[in-house]
Amino acid sequence: MSINHLFACVDKHRDQIIATYLTLHGIPEPAWQEYQTSKYVRERLKNAGYHVMESKLGTEVVAHAKAPVSPLVGLRADLDCLIHVIDGSEQYIHSCGHDAHTTMVLCAGELIAQEAPEMAQHVKLIFQPAEEVGEGARKLIEAGAADDLSYLAGIHLRPNNEIGYGLAAASVRHAASLTLTYEIVGKGAHTGRPHLGDNAADGLMMAAAAVNAIKLDPLSCATVNVVSMRTGAASPNIIPDHAQLVVNARLGTNELVEEARLRIDRAVEQGTLAVGTTSRLVHSKVLPAAEPSSEMVKIGEKAIVSVLGEKGLVPTICSSGSEDFHFFSQLSNLKTTFFGLGANLVPGLHCPDMSFDLEALIHGVKILIAFVWYTVEEYGC
Repeated sequence: MSINHLFACVDKHRDQIIATYLTLHGIPEPAWQEYQTSKYVRERLKNAGYHVMESKLGTEVVAHAKAPVSPLVGLRADLDCLIHVIDGSEQYIHSCGHDAHTTMVLCAGELIAQEAPEMAQHVKLIFQPAEEVGEGARKLIEAGAADDLSYLAGIHLRPNNEIGYGLAAASVRHAASLTLTYEIVGKGAHTGRPHLGDNAADGLMMAAAAVNAIKLDPLSCATVNVVSMRTGAASPNIIPDHAQLVVNARLGTNELVEEARLRIDRAVEQGTLAVGTTSRLVHSKVLPAAEPSSEMVKIGEKAIVSVLGEKGLVPTICSSGSEDFHFFSQLSNLKTTFFGLGANLVPGLHCPDMSFDLEALIHGVKILIAFVWYTVEEYGC
């Protein structure tokens, strides 16, 4: 058995890999509703001889060999699609490539089980729901899905303006994402008698201005933005007593998260108090910045070169986007890396008309198989 034999098997199954993608692309389902998708993946894995664990969250799929051997190397994919509003109606669309990621991990797992059963004993496959809402990875970790893992890799298609077809990066350094939602409370009044009230709209504007004045270190890839402002009463002659402000920060390191939170809190508080209104934080959501393992990145680079050659390997990609995959390294202390795969993807991620070159799926399956191969080889599994 050689890695080149496994690559040849991937080529032999090209049509099946493409067909798998087309099936998954045809059943887009949003966060926590991935019922058809998970059923399809579950049945394929059972047919491949994997033990599929009983679901604890409803739509996740976690599988390993029937006689697993430690240490386990994990491959993770995300299942959910995005919800777009087009011509006034909601449409479910796989516009972020999760159907492609699921295809690559599923087909890699099947071929490993079929062609390299001893290696398959060291493999754990994780198909995660609810990535788009930033909830699935944390809940899977809390449910114990990562307890027996030592190493884990994820993969994501990258837009063409980032890297082109035939290229891949062994690490995507996503930023941390901090989203804070505030309620601003004032005192309602008649617009003809504004002196009798405290206008929540004024508090909203002052808070937004204070937030926009925050300046974090630009060399740390840190940004703070007001992303939503809502206020107003049913009638235009009423001074509003409530408003809502949503702020999002993108932060290059996890160490910046608390600093940003404190500064945003202070800006909102002081801005609203300046006009006699008050504020309170009603919701907070944090996704961690990437903290890849240097050992896993090195193995990932070796895997890419074995598939695409030296010219196919690009340096680490720094992205202001966020990904809940990185909870696996933050909360589980796993050694992880997250591949970025060039696929001639246009016009961009999260665009409803996103498309890519389906041949990139073949590259991705090979890279994931090679990652498992070289991890097993490196750590003497």
